[in-house]
Formats: sequence, C-alpha cells, structure tokens
Amino acid sequence: MYFHALKHLNSLLMQKFLLLATCVFFLSVSCKKSSSTPATTPDGISATIDGASVTFNTSVTASVSEAGGIHNLTVVGFHAAEGNSDLLSVEIDGDKAVGIGTYVWPLTATSTQMPVLTYNQFVGSNVYVNDASGAQPVTVTITSLSATSVSGTFSGTILLNSGSSTTTKKQITDGKFTATIR
Repeated sequence: MYFHALKHLNSLLMQKFLLLATCVFFLSVSCKKSSSTPATTPDGISATIDGASVTFNTSVTASVSEAGGIHNLTVVGFHAAEGNSDLLSVEIDGDKAVGIGTYVWPLTATSTQMPVLTYNQFVGSNVYVNDASGAQPVTVTITSLSATSVSGTFSGTILLNSGSSTTTKKQITDGKFTATIR
C-alpha cells in the first residue's frame, strides 16, 4: 500500500508539473514582447501657413552657438530639395543660453531672448520675417533640449521683408520641429 500511495503521489506531482509547464509555456508565447530601444521621432519641421499644412523635412539641421556673448539656437528645414525649395527657419537669439521654455516677440521689459521665424519662398525669392515693430507676435517654445537634439513648437505672423513698409504677411500656426543638433 505504501508503494501504491507513493506511485499515486508521484502521478499527482507529475500532473501538476506538466500543468505548470504548460501554463508557463503559454504565458511566455502569448505575452507581448517590447523593444528595449525607444522610438525616435524623425527630424522635421511642420506648420500650417495661411491655412495650408506644409512640411520642411529635407536637410533638417539644428545648431547651437555662442559668439561675443550672443547665444543662438537655429533649426532649418527645406520643403523639398535643398537650395531648390522653400525654407523655414526657427531661431532664438539672446544674451543667455537657450533652454526649455517659451520665447515671445515682441520682447518684454524683462526678456532678452528673441524668437525669429524666417520663411524663404524659393519661387519669387520672397523672405518673410518677424515684424520689426513688434505689432505681430511670434512665439517659439522649446519643449525638449539635449546636447544632441531639440524639439518644440512655434507660431506667429511674419511680414514680407521688402525693405519698405509692407502689409504682406504669412500667418503660421501649429508649428512643430524636431532636429538633431550638429
């Protein structure tokens, strides 16, 4: 009888082991595997200009520099082939290093860092920039900044830079950028 009970116990243990092994197997193959590499956003600039959605995803670059006490962050992208298409530039200039935050034109009594939007149309060679009088606002927000990349948003109204008084303008909304700093 002792052998019969031992045989029955071994049979129960074997059944439990097989049940456990089967459960572990199904859990391991049914669990969603995740990549340890985080997803990255490709370099690019996008915006709505006068109601039309436009991308500037060719030759996108960013640079950070300092010369003579003036700090600069610039992000530039082309709509199509570099040198043969429209260009959009988002820039911040000032007496302090650029960091995460919001930069507004016109400057206030306490702000010393100026955001600049430049839209250069290839056809017609029209260049639009911030309104020098400050009557048309421009906002650039840096949402992420590291030694290797920068991301942010922008919006504003920029005027045709014709060397004389002008009312020709471009309204930019929903601007976004992500770029590798080189």
